[in-house]
Amino acid sequence: MLKKVMIAPHPPIVFPEVGGAEAAHVKTTFAAMEQLGKRVKEIAPEVIIAITPHGPVFSDLLTINGLEVLKGDLGRFGAPEVKIEFEPALDLAQLIQQETEKRGLPCALFGVEDYEKYGLDVQLDHGLTVPLTFVDRQGWRGKLIIINLAFWEYEKLYYLGKVLRQTMEGLNFSWVLLASADLSHRLKKGAPAGYSPQGAVFDNLLRECLLAGTVKRLLNVDPALVEAAGECGLRPIIIALGALDGYAFQVEELSYEGPFGVGYLVASIKKGKKVKEREIITPWEQEKGKSMQKITIPVWLARESLSHYLTSGEYLSPPAEAE
Repeated sequence: MLKKVMIAPHPPIVFPEVGGAEAAHVKTTFAAMEQLGKRVKEIAPEVIIAITPHGPVFSDLLTINGLEVLKGDLGRFGAPEVKIEFEPALDLAQLIQQETEKRGLPCALFGVEDYEKYGLDVQLDHGLTVPLTFVDRQGWRGKLIIINLAFWEYEKLYYLGKVLRQTMEGLNFSWVLLASADLSHRLKKGAPAGYSPQGAVFDNLLRECLLAGTVKRLLNVDPALVEAAGECGLRPIIIALGALDGYAFQVEELSYEGPFGVGYLVASIKKGKKVKEREIITPWEQEKGKSMQKITIPVWLARESLSHYLTSGEYLSPPAEAE
């Protein structure tokens, strides 16, 4: 069951170990992210699926982290002592990869050989390390799945979120979806990516769409506005909203600020009841004509076996007709 969708920024400077005295300027963000960490601890999900904009990115391929150990630190920001390590849910990650592929979305599970082949860092990026540190410090000890971005059209990313939720729905354990997302990097003069008045326009639009639930408006956002804003959070947020497709949802904005010229939004989203008007049929869904209600016996067995194994530690014997 999807317990919560969370949106969190990833500024290393939020930690005094990195930012020193400057960290005081983002104390509101720090407090809100502490609150997110506490909520994860209270919800106690068995799995967190985290989406990062700073992992390996391909134009035509989505990748899921398939490493046996998931760890990272902020050493490149001068604070190696800020570090995390989580156990991956590899069986589940593999099932998600297979289901995503079957829906016509190119997806690969990246193991250590793949990271070496492309010269990629096996350490978790700061887009994950920053928000997950707040979760780790609260004592959450569940399993983690990491999804990297692909430069797909927004509707295709939205469909990915929908596929994620539908894949998880048949499994008997709880999960939280975390979208790591900084908003505009151009909110003020001296900002990391320079200044653009469109930065604030973009951030305000995104926040309005979230609070009002106007997802289609966000999917149809002007590409010129997105480009001018210099953001790195729209795509993870769209995937997260896709996981809520067909449901009412309530957004609680815990904080928003941009003292350094980058928009930091912290929000918690609660999934409500099914609402037909909230359903968006994307072109990829229409093209493939596939539905999770039409599950083949092998796929059903894979789900049931995984769910049984995760909850009992034992493998499920297949029914006679499936042998």
